[in-house]
Amino acid sequence: QGFGPGQGSQSLLYGSQVSECSNWTSDTSIGCFLPASVSGNKHFFPQLSVGSILSNVSDHAFSFDLAVVSSLKPAYGSIGGVPVLTVLGHNFGNAQPQEVIGDFGGISCLQPNNVAQKGLAWVSDSSLLCSLQPGSGQSLQLHLNIDTVASNTKDVFFQYLRNPQVTALQYSGTYLQTGGANVTVLGKAFSIYDTAQKQYVNAGFTCRVGNTLALKAAWFSDTSVSCLVGPGSGQDLPVSVEVLGSYATI
Repeated sequence: QGFGPGQGSQSLLYGSQVSECSNWTSDTSIGCFLPASVSGNKHFFPQLSVGSILSNVSDHAFSFDLAVVSSLKPAYGSIGGVPVLTVLGHNFGNAQPQEVIGDFGGISCLQPNNVAQKGLAWVSDSSLLCSLQPGSGQSLQLHLNIDTVASNTKDVFFQYLRNPQVTALQYSGTYLQTGGANVTVLGKAFSIYDTAQKQYVNAGFTCRVGNTLALKAAWFSDTSVSCLVGPGSGQDLPVSVEVLGSYATI
């Protein structure tokens, strides 16, 4: 009670913040707008200001929701690093936090515009940017702190792509210039690791014999793919497999 006879200069104080209260209803009820914050597990005990008069400090505390990360773009990248990785989610704050730091399995995020400095660049309440250092590993979970408060990053993982390797070829079918042939390519790292399924899955790949793209390509496993080679000519032609921009040739 004591919120005043009408709409005036009422405001709400919480922590070190002040919020305008512009929805006066009665002497016992008033609405205040609190902008987005990343205070997370910090609890505030609000105090109302009516003009120059301060109310008692409330016995009822409130806190803001934790920041939540929903996805990464991209969720995988080269062992040489990723210049710009976007972290997507919500509750990152409606203004630049004082500090945003994070890592993937101990590999620190760096500022995209200054890779000598650790941390992520704040873009909006739903977007952050990270420059990821060279590294290796799969199922690297993101750990993110915004102004020292840990964010919810459950089920958010990054993986460094392994460079594919071709170790052997197995031929079948005809070798006539007009007929082509089916070639089984053996090696490793022909896939990416799906964290949810906990298994290797087809990431999409291409085969070439010499400079000619295979007519069809079939993925069998992380260590085996099949390439249907079209009609052509030549001897001792190299066979290459490309997986998400990385090449291996035999």
